[in-house]
Amino acid sequence: MTISTSRKRDPAENAHNWLFIVAIVAGVAWFAFTKFGDGAQDSDVNESVFTFYHKPTELPELKFLNRKNREITLDVFKGSVVLLNIWATWCVPCREEMPALDGLQAHLGGPDFEVVALSIDQNPRSVIENFYEDLELKQLKIYHDPTGEASFTLRVPGIPATYLIDREGRAIGYRIGPAVWDSPEIVDEIRGYLSTQSEEAT
Repeated sequence: MTISTSRKRDPAENAHNWLFIVAIVAGVAWFAFTKFGDGAQDSDVNESVFTFYHKPTELPELKFLNRKNREITLDVFKGSVVLLNIWATWCVPCREEMPALDGLQAHLGGPDFEVVALSIDQNPRSVIENFYEDLELKQLKIYHDPTGEASFTLRVPGIPATYLIDREGRAIGYRIGPAVWDSPEIVDEIRGYLSTQSEEAT
């Protein structure tokens, strides 16, 4: 025989408690996400698609496969500005933004800039290739982390997660959630950043 010490709760009280729990969980997730960096400062949503770190932040090492199925790290992109996008074929918001990432690569891709769309699918590579064909993605190269470890290494709270990485391989800003990456506003913002980086390099 057990004796219950619970009492009948008012529905409004239950709702309040659930909201409190959700808020705590969200806060913990957000803390874990920003922990690896030196903190971040909120950007004016009307000015930037990114939230910027207070200073360039070293990223943990990520190992993944390139289009030739060879293991590489982000070091191979040093000297270029990178937009690293963590995504998966099963992620609906990812599917919605992939054509825009393809468009951004078409606008700005080259020796100075590359969109690195890193799939964390644990499915065979052929699933990603079929995904690219279905969406007619022509500009993006396939990068694949079949272990799915990238999202854990970066401690992202959800995908898609996108990082703006400078020529030294350091994260300067991030975005959680999809964006219209090939919109004129975002293309101009990133183009302006590329110009700034080029001036600093000279």
